[in-house]
Amino acid sequence: DGYDADYMLRKLNEEYTEWNLEMNLNKTECLVMGGNGTNLIMEYGATEKNCSKYRYLGSWISKEGGSEEDINNKLIKGKIAIRQLNSVI
Repeated sequence: DGYDADYMLRKLNEEYTEWNLEMNLNKTECLVMGGNGTNLIMEYGATEKNCSKYRYLGSWISKEGGSEEDINNKLIKGKIAIRQLNSVI
């Protein structure tokens, strides 16, 4: 829930501060899976934007919890790469 997200984000920010790192709150987004998609208003006044899909380590994850769109995109990119290689051979 929102309280847990606020707590985790606050703790993460504290840890970043200890290592002289800075979190860019303007780029921070949240993805709620299986729930309503409302923006989170954090304790310290920041608003975290809700998004319907999120790119994590190069893969797209949707709020429905699936990655079917990501798999289809990777298949298409693979087919394009094979066609380009076949034209060279």
